[in-house]
Amino acid sequence: MQVEQLEQRWCPDGSKSAPQLVYTVDNMNDPDVTISGHVYSNYCENAAVQFSGAVSYSLNTDAYGNFSFTVAANYLGTITGIAWDNQGAMSSPVENQIGSVPPEFAYFIASAGYNNVWTFSGHVDSECLAGNQIVIQGLAQFEGNNTTTTDANGDFCLTVWLPGLNPNSTYTITATAYDCWWLSDTVMTTI
Repeated sequence: MQVEQLEQRWCPDGSKSAPQLVYTVDNMNDPDVTISGHVYSNYCENAAVQFSGAVSYSLNTDAYGNFSFTVAANYLGTITGIAWDNQGAMSSPVENQIGSVPPEFAYFIASAGYNNVWTFSGHVDSECLAGNQIVIQGLAQFEGNNTTTTDANGDFCLTVWLPGLNPNSTYTITATAYDCWWLSDTVMTTI
C-alpha cells in the first residue's frame, strides 16, 4: 500500500511558495477609504492581512482569499499591506498610495442686507461634501465670527453684522475652504 501526502498534490516538489497579496484602493470618501483585495495561496482560506501606515487595519480573508473593508485613514500617504496564509507563510509587503483632491469653490456670493447685515454663501465641491470648514476674512469685523461649515450638499451660509463700513470704499473678502486633511481652496469677492 502506498500513501501519498495531501500537500504534495498542491506542490509536487514538496516546497510551499509564499502567498501573494494584491489590493486596490477602491474608493476615497474623506476621510474613509475602501480597500479590496485577494491573497493568492494554496492556503488562502482565512489568511491574515495587516495594513499599516496611512491605514491601520487587520482582518482575515474569506474562504477564497478575498477581502474588502472601509476604514478612516490616518493620513494621506503610503499604505503597506502584508498577508500570512493559514500555514503561517508571509507575503512580501505591498505598498499603495492614498490621496485626496482639494475642495473647490463652485461659487461664493456676498449679499448686503438691512442695517449692515451681510450674508456670505456659496458651494464647495469636495470628495466629502459635508463638514468642510469655511473661513471668511478681510475685515476686522469678522474677528471671532468668520467660520462655518458646509452642509451635506456642500452649501454654506454665514450672516454677520458689519458696522462701520465706508459706503464709498471697496473691500476684498476672501473665503477659504478646508477639507478634513486641511487641503484648501481660496476665492475672493469685493463688497
